Amino acid sequence: MRKVALALLAAVCLFAAGVDARASAPGLMLDLEGARALWVQDEDREWYSYIPAAPDFVNVRFIERWVIEPPSTTGTVPIARVVDGDTIDVTVWDETRRVRLLLVDTPEVHGGRECYGREASEYVASLLPEGSTVRLERDIKDTDSFGRLLRYVYLEDGRMLNELLLEGGYARLFDSRDEERHEQRMREAEARARASGAGLWTACAMEDESGE
Repeated sequence: MRKVALALLAAVCLFAAGVDARASAPGLMLDLEGARALWVQDEDREWYSYIPAAPDFVNVRFIERWVIEPPSTTGTVPIARVVDGDTIDVTVWDETRRVRLLLVDTPEVHGGRECYGREASEYVASLLPEGSTVRLERDIKDTDSFGRLLRYVYLEDGRMLNELLLEGGYARLFDSRDEERHEQRMREAEARARASGAGLWTACAMEDESGE
């Protein structure tokens, strides 16, 4: 009975929070829309989840934090590290999650440096200094075969990093049939960069012509 009572109490708290339309926890803000389950954290920092509509289990210890599911796929998160031009690490629930930017492909800097790879990585690092946060937005697929989150990444000022990389000539469009939300927007950004000869569209064309 105690478990059921706690479950119902937490469920009431969840829907009461709907007034603000958000549930919160360190490093993340989540919209309530589309919630499938509720996560609660106890005093030992262990997380447990259950379905608010039909709770069959809930931690009976003191609940420290609660949040709707999914707790690590969308929302605002702090930057942990810039890996390269199209990959970043973010911190969610005291864990590091790797994020692969959708619809962009920057030149490699690991395992064989490619033309304009260093410039792309440095550009992303300049936009995401230590202590900064980003907002993550998913499309159709949640993760890739390596377990990386596939996301559109928004800076604190609202600009989309994926689009900035294409528009500045730091990346080429990575055409994927699995993502469609911003595909046309990304195509237009790349087209503008190519037309103006921005970034790699000039630098790497010159390198190819010289044979270097």
